[in-house]
Amino acid sequence: MIDDDKTMFSARLMRLAEIHGEVVSRERRAAYWGILKKLSREEFTRAADHLEQTEKWFPKPASFIHAARTVGWI
Repeated sequence: MIDDDKTMFSARLMRLAEIHGEVVSRERRAAYWGILKKLSREEFTRAADHLEQTEKWFPKPASFIHAARTVGWI
């Protein structure tokens, strides 16, 4: 992803947080961005879509990476 994707990234992360009853601090969001920005926008979106439907708990960055690389287009 590129810096222009930060708004979309933050919105999707906050949506996941809301679903799971989590509070995501600015520092936590920055840490996730630092790790996940290597994904393309499409990979991140695909992973977020999948995780919204399948995860019982708020996902760790590794879950996004795994989902982005293993989940086909839904």
